[in-house]
Amino acid sequence: MPGIKKEKDVILQLLIEAVNEYEDYEVPVTLNVNGTLVSGTLQSAEDYFKEMLEVFDEDSDADKHVYEQLKKATDQLKSGEEPEINYIHVKDAKMFDESGAAAPSKGEVTWRGKLHEVDGFFIGKLKES
Repeated sequence: MPGIKKEKDVILQLLIEAVNEYEDYEVPVTLNVNGTLVSGTLQSAEDYFKEMLEVFDEDSDADKHVYEQLKKATDQLKSGEEPEINYIHVKDAKMFDESGAAAPSKGEVTWRGKLHEVDGFFIGKLKES
């Protein structure tokens, strides 16, 4: 419904803060986001941006522009600034439909979503059926 703002789950936000703060800390998680299940491992925002920097390696002018903006965001995270947590990053993510089928079926993806759009979660990953 328009006009209704969803609240962020404070427990999920706490887990994201821990992943962001403690190096090599990982939490397997499955999220319910508007009826879709997203399952993988929570990833720090800094690690997410580092992965994105590798994708945009300055080969073209457009890549260079995206790279520079991502680098700026990464540098802000490293500076110790504590930005408000609005996004959640899940590495090795799979999205599951009602039948239990996962996408992508092969390979690894990193998923980024809005924290306030998560309807629910549990600790642990789903396995493909």
